[in-house]
Amino acid sequence: DLELAKQSVSTKIFHQRLLLRRKRDMVDDGVLDTLLSLSNQALSVQDRDTLLGIEGIAAKINFDNLPRLLNDSGMEFNGRSRRPPRDPVNAMLSYAYSLLAKDFVNAIIAVGLEPSVGYYHVFEKGRPSLALDLMESYRPLIADSSVIRAINTKMLTIDDFEVTMAGVSMKPKAKKQFIMAYEQRMNTMVMHPMFDYQMSYRRMLEVEVRLLSRYLETGSRSERGKYALLHGFLRYLR
Repeated sequence: DLELAKQSVSTKIFHQRLLLRRKRDMVDDGVLDTLLSLSNQALSVQDRDTLLGIEGIAAKINFDNLPRLLNDSGMEFNGRSRRPPRDPVNAMLSYAYSLLAKDFVNAIIAVGLEPSVGYYHVFEKGRPSLALDLMESYRPLIADSSVIRAINTKMLTIDDFEVTMAGVSMKPKAKKQFIMAYEQRMNTMVMHPMFDYQMSYRRMLEVEVRLLSRYLETGSRSERGKYALLHGFLRYLR
């Protein structure tokens, strides 16, 4: 469903911009303006390939500027690298995204949907495409924020990582430490912008899946509108 994908990508880019605004004195206004423009452009594309292109441009801008959010920790970060992670920051990002994907898989199963059938990521055997779709909007809010917190509070240091044949990896003790940072973020209580009462980010994940399920079950314009409205409201989360 291209409309759902457009909402997810647009909100993700908006949240990337929101994260960078925390250090507005360190981030050029032109960067913030570009991300806002890309977020708006994502809502008007006509095909998946164009949407992928916009998402890719925004991701590069986001990761190019991410070091500006990090205190002096001795951890170098020269852009996103996944397989393998080339530095500690990338190792943490990959681990954070895997935790977020797992939590969305659990929420999807609890609601009764199939994690492997998504609306943006193509189907691939063994891949939780729907979880990857749904987590797009929450990557900056939860995963990226957890990494920044772990570094800036010195919860993890350069000594918590090791270089292996598979790249840079977190030591077992470091993973436990990082999970603490991640869980702190997931348990943060925020005012839900659609329902106007507080809930944790963890609870919000399940609410998101339930709204999607309701739309898929009814296929109605009103339910599609509610789901789109949710992503519009998500822009007000902090």
